[in-house]
Amino acid sequence: MSVLQRGITGSNNSVVIPITLYKKAAYSAVARDNNARVGAVTSADSVTPSFHQIQLRFGLRGVALLCSRYAPIAALVDRIDAMEIGEFLDAPGDLRAALVESGVECADAAELSRRVTKADLQLLSDAERHEAKYWKPKRVGEIIFNWWD
Repeated sequence: MSVLQRGITGSNNSVVIPITLYKKAAYSAVARDNNARVGAVTSADSVTPSFHQIQLRFGLRGVALLCSRYAPIAALVDRIDAMEIGEFLDAPGDLRAALVESGVECADAAELSRRVTKADLQLLSDAERHEAKYWKPKRVGEIIFNWWD
């Protein structure tokens, strides 16, 4: 089942998920794992980007938790630079469990990394399809976590 849904990009969506929901899950996850730490927390307070970010460290590995502003969906990535999202990762069990317990869907790396299809675009609103046509996302995750304005 696709994580895509009408309004997920932020176009014509008045629902905004507060970063506090995701912070609670992140801190709950690190409380379960002695090698995990929460780093910088960046709230998306304007139109772009369409997601909040929470930097996490699991042992020596730093990752970013991307948190949708428009649906309770989060994803883990190996890096985020300027306006480029790196490789989507599957979340460790403690993080996934903490997100689910907080009411957040933790999207699978395979789903977010797969190429966008016409069927995917049909799940979006007309305005979102218009944005997708302009921005040309290649991966499903680029639709959910975007810098579209």
